[in-house]
Amino acid sequence: MMMEKKGVVVGEVVPCMLMALMEFCTIGLTILASTVFSKGLSPFVFVVYTNALSSIFLLPYNTFIVSRNKFGSFP
Repeated sequence: MMMEKKGVVVGEVVPCMLMALMEFCTIGLTILASTVFSKGLSPFVFVVYTNALSSIFLLPYNTFIVSRNKFGSFP
């Protein structure tokens, strides 16, 4: 019975925490973009840098998922 309560609490808290984390990341990226644009960085260069950085962060996650699903089936 206690396990069900923990699952419900985690099921309600985790999406809210992830949403708050995404909002903080969006705000941080907006502040960063404003700062570097005022210092003279080209918007195109900023887009390339942010896409490269996100690829570096997401690539290990992708390889972990592929290595877990050796048969190619999606969860």
